[in-house]
Amino acid sequence: AYVGFDLDKKLGGKGRVGGILGATLSNTLSDGIGTILDPTMEGYLLGIVLGCLIPIALIPVIEKIRKRNV
Repeated sequence: AYVGFDLDKKLGGKGRVGGILGATLSNTLSDGIGTILDPTMEGYLLGIVLGCLIPIALIPVIEKIRKRNV
């Protein structure tokens, strides 16, 4: 999340979206590694990783709604 904050601020943002993206990607990475290491989760890697990444597609929609209401 900290890397996302820094990158977003360097690109002219306030850090919110970058922090959310950084946290989401790190969660995806840790869940993926946990799935690989757990023998009872065999075959679920793709579903778990996609399930973690789907919310990233909603971030632009949420940000547009927030900007309209501000």
